[in-house]
Amino acid sequence: MNFLKERLEEKKKQLNHRKDVFKVMVETEIDTANFERNAISDLCLMLELKSEIEELEHIILVLGVKNAR
Repeated sequence: MNFLKERLEEKKKQLNHRKDVFKVMVETEIDTANFERNAISDLCLMLELKSEIEELEHIILVLGVKNAR
């Protein structure tokens, strides 16, 4: 279970880092030719991380309930 919690925290850190990178990218690349492509790519990465976080939270919840029985 600790492994899952550590993995969850790492995914949350990754998501926060991607958000920070996205903010900087928006400020610095908004007028470049590749802005939209880069923005979509970054948003897809963040969406994937959010899905992984939700999945890990659900697994931890289910395992916690099973262990409580």
